[in-house]
Amino acid sequence: MWYNPPDGQRRDSFHMGHCVDAYNFLGAHPVEENGELKWHFSVWAPNAQQVSLVGEFCDWNREAYPMVKQYDGIWELRLPDALFRPERDPEKYSFPEAAERLRTYKYAILCADGEWHMRADPYGFEMELRPNSGSKLRNLAGYAWSDSQWMEARKDKKAYHEAMNIYEMHLGAWKRGEDGRVLNYAEIADLLVPYVRDMGYTHVEFMPVMEHPFDGTTCYEHADPRRAEMPQWGTLLFDYARGEVSSFLLSNAIFWLKEYHADGLRCDAVSCMLYLDFGKEPGQWLPNQYGGRENLDAERFLRAFNEAVYRECPGAITVAEESTAFPAVTHPVYDGGLGFGFKWNMGWMNDILSYVALDPIYRQYHHNKITFSMMYAFSENYVLPFSHDEVVHGKHSMLDKQPGDLWQKFAGLRALYGYYMAHPGKKLLFMGGEFGQFVEWRDAQQLDWFLLNYERHPELQKFVKALNHLYRDEDALHKIDDSWDGFKWLNVNDSQRSVVALMRSDGQGNHIVCVTNFTPQPYMNYRVGLPFDCELTEILNSDKAEFGGSNLYNGLPLRAEAVPQEEHPFSCEIVLPPLATVYFKARQVK
Repeated sequence: MWYNPPDGQRRDSFHMGHCVDAYNFLGAHPVEENGELKWHFSVWAPNAQQVSLVGEFCDWNREAYPMVKQYDGIWELRLPDALFRPERDPEKYSFPEAAERLRTYKYAILCADGEWHMRADPYGFEMELRPNSGSKLRNLAGYAWSDSQWMEARKDKKAYHEAMNIYEMHLGAWKRGEDGRVLNYAEIADLLVPYVRDMGYTHVEFMPVMEHPFDGTTCYEHADPRRAEMPQWGTLLFDYARGEVSSFLLSNAIFWLKEYHADGLRCDAVSCMLYLDFGKEPGQWLPNQYGGRENLDAERFLRAFNEAVYRECPGAITVAEESTAFPAVTHPVYDGGLGFGFKWNMGWMNDILSYVALDPIYRQYHHNKITFSMMYAFSENYVLPFSHDEVVHGKHSMLDKQPGDLWQKFAGLRALYGYYMAHPGKKLLFMGGEFGQFVEWRDAQQLDWFLLNYERHPELQKFVKALNHLYRDEDALHKIDDSWDGFKWLNVNDSQRSVVALMRSDGQGNHIVCVTNFTPQPYMNYRVGLPFDCELTEILNSDKAEFGGSNLYNGLPLRAEAVPQEEHPFSCEIVLPPLATVYFKARQVK
């Protein structure tokens, strides 16, 4: 990516908060000048007294290469490429590691308080591997992409009506090298891509991938600590009213989608953005100009963010992790919404996890925790999240949330996953949940892959794989996620036996019946209501022996009878195993 100098209008756009490509002129870019290759450095640091470029190339001497401050608070400097190349001293930089150090740089900033601080480049295209924190020179124009067909097809994607089954993963703790080292992106890709494709996932969500520094003053955050600080997390909050901050965040989003070809972005902790008092005690927050708790600047920014993404990158998606009842998160901006593509369904997640944590004998008294979600299931475009947040801080792993002995834990988790895959909404599961990681997530070490050498864990993984493929391949399970046209309760009132049955449809005559038994009691002649005369053929059963179950299943097609059940004119008796979810394909008989 070559330096694209901004004109006056572009600079104004950056400072006013409308710029979506600030990365084209801020940061470090190659530029040709009088036939010589050089690097152009630009950083916005309006309150700095002095800024210098430092690195191995100048022995970190902050007096060597001072930058020049422009009229609008952007500091600039242009240096020859030869300065950063090993040929300048072949003997000293003969080793690849040493040559790499030549490409590392930081900004030395003399702040308003007279103190010097070292800062990474907020627009840097490459960063050192932790614990180092320097930026590295990188010309993105030198990479040859081979996904033009995908990027062109992405423009026409309709995510709301397609399968979306997300594997959420932490890059540093999925798998590590034999010596325990953190793998780089290329090494992870060689392992991850075959794995998620084989498992049947449709998307991968990475965390974390981004960095952002400040310039030693209240530059990216608000000047008032009541707006700038998040005491609960020990972090700082962006000042969304400041144009340069808005441009930085908008450009960051568009950069990942356009330049790195990401297909979507999840915004973490959106509730923290929307509410000025989120996670704060009285006296720790400052009301808005009308005396309310809503962060009006954040609302405006989020609308601008979503408009920019869907305008600049058709087919890309945005997802909000929003834990309150803030209205219209996924409604269009022109209709008064925030404009996100999807929102995590935190209410469903909290209800279902509190339900399965109960001893099965008590679940009959909390049946509404299963059924209540359908009261609001179509008010937003939802993702059903079993995320990293649910397997940390004493919440237990997905497997260990289940009560009972080891057999019941595995059976209960398979039943839960089966029900979750049939419920309206896109899907998200954090890594390790697919094979029964028993302990909580630890970001300092890799997942316990050795568990696949023991019984039950590989069987659970096999079930999740089969479930993923079923969800992806059957339109009825994902095509209509946003209305009652794709969902129907079959048995919804059987609280005494803690059983629910539902039907998913694709609007094209294809129907899938899903029945879940949340107790360890098998039912050999369980009657399921049906809206029409049909034949049921079992297509997936979490209790099959190959998945670690007791192997109760429906081996032959079952014909509906004209026996009313709940509100339906037909019904059918099935074998319903203990702590299990069973899927049937329903073929309508005319």
